[in-house]
Amino acid sequence: MISMSSLDPRPLWIATPEALREACARWRNQAMIALDTEFVRERTFFPALGLVQVAAGEARDPEVALIDAVALDDLTPLAELLAEPEVLKVVHAGSEDMVVFHHRLRALPRPLFDTQIAAAMAGWGYGLGYAGLVEAQFGVFLPKSEQRTNWLRRPLSSNQIRYAARDTAYLPAVYQQLRQRLDANDRVPWVLEDSARLLEIDRHLPAPEDAWRKVRGGSRLSDDGRGALEALAAWRERQARQRDLPRGFVLPDAALLQLASRAPSDPATLEAISELPDAARRRHGNELLRVIRQAQPSRCQAPPRPAYDPRPLVRSLQQTVAARASDLGIPKELLASRRHLETLLSRVDEGNPEPMPAALRGWRSEVLGSALVEQAHGLLV
Repeated sequence: MISMSSLDPRPLWIATPEALREACARWRNQAMIALDTEFVRERTFFPALGLVQVAAGEARDPEVALIDAVALDDLTPLAELLAEPEVLKVVHAGSEDMVVFHHRLRALPRPLFDTQIAAAMAGWGYGLGYAGLVEAQFGVFLPKSEQRTNWLRRPLSSNQIRYAARDTAYLPAVYQQLRQRLDANDRVPWVLEDSARLLEIDRHLPAPEDAWRKVRGGSRLSDDGRGALEALAAWRERQARQRDLPRGFVLPDAALLQLASRAPSDPATLEAISELPDAARRRHGNELLRVIRQAQPSRCQAPPRPAYDPRPLVRSLQQTVAARASDLGIPKELLASRRHLETLLSRVDEGNPEPMPAALRGWRSEVLGSALVEQAHGLLV
């Protein structure tokens, strides 16, 4: 058990290429480094990186550094460090950080250990935030006063710098304590497996052709309407990425749905789309009409309704999951979601020779899989 008082690190500020190269060369000799990012994403599609925080060395007194990503155009030394296979990278709830690293550095931190995942594996609770985990482990309260600050503005205030530094200062100690607890149960491989899934960038940036799935209400459209929505959402996704704008700034979801359902064919009928902003109509009207005109019926046909009522069957599977999770001392949400159980039932009903969804393979399959598949077969008899 690590006993720690409140850390108030004096971070190393890195804003020159020479300082970045020297620091990254030093950190390449560490077995582990902790990472975090501060970014702004209110008016852009991609996150605009302001800071990268690094903590390395002794858990009780780590070296903490703040890399100024506004001053530094070239972060190649950091990208090379992220790819160093001998250095474990530790993050907390790192999904958004992966998007930042992928966009700005064209690199991802491998191997990866996410302490939010590890905390759930160790019995600290599902989806626990960094501040909550630090308080639970060490009794230290971390204020969130600068959480929504503008990390692109310079100079940063002393409060902003202190907040950013403390965001990684405790991560080495958090990691060390969780690692000890997980080693006792041989669960470190589970954490590494789930953390590696965060590196599947398609989870965070799906193909434009799949962008329609995030438009709520799209599944209720006809095949023709859904086909138009697929084409329109893909067009909007490419526009948003190319212009680095939030999707809603290009075209709001309500406009996409109205365009897809009504399928206007000329400027006059386009005028009747009440949810289409005037600026978007002027700028994109002809292009939107072209996209709708060229759209094909949906390539993703709605799945047929099952011959059984899935709800009681899913509840039965959920009871099995909850019981097994209790035996393992982990949150049931970590083991299997309702959506994954519905997919399992569907695949078993279809006679799929590999009924386990990808999300339930790996360590989950080892501790639960065969029993769950057998139960699903029995429920569908």
